[in-house]
Amino acid sequence: MLGRFFVLLASILFGSLAIETSLYHSAIAIGRDPVAMVPTITAAAAMAGGFLLLGAASRATVTLFATLSIVGILVGVVGTAIHLAIHAPNITALASQPRAWLGNPPALVPLSFSAGGCLGLLPLACGPLRPERSASSAGAILQVVAALASLLAAIAATDTAFGFLALMLVLAAMALGGLGYAVELADALVPMLLSARRPRFNP
Repeated sequence: MLGRFFVLLASILFGSLAIETSLYHSAIAIGRDPVAMVPTITAAAAMAGGFLLLGAASRATVTLFATLSIVGILVGVVGTAIHLAIHAPNITALASQPRAWLGNPPALVPLSFSAGGCLGLLPLACGPLRPERSASSAGAILQVVAALASLLAAIAATDTAFGFLALMLVLAAMALGGLGYAVELADALVPMLLSARRPRFNP
């Protein structure tokens, strides 16, 4: 259950990064360089992979989410390099001019993608990520719907005209995925609590 919680945290983190990059890059960078929409698409796709893994755990969904998490790590590293290159022409300038680390774009914020990717990979080494109950439970259905909303957000993010729609889909996915996990957790814990409170008969 703890591994699934880490996947949820990684998915929510990717969702928040999708919102942040969508708002920031659309105002600052996408007009000059369409490649700036890649982080938003990557974050939404990684969130979709995380919620799909939570809703339908299998070898295929584990592989998909692991791949998307690795892509997230790479996007974070490359994004950091791009942001640093904007601030200073070379590494020497970064070392000798502390002010090169200040201002916009924020130099190290892209590493949040790498953090999300590492957080997503961490639980995959901890064992099975299957829920306590079957994949047809209400929680799993909500998480699969959240994955679908995230996928639609990733598609919408490819066109700046659908930026607002992408944001709404990301928010809906985060809400549905979180609710799905809460339902799953309740399904697992409520029977345990009820059995613990049931009086025992000692003949």
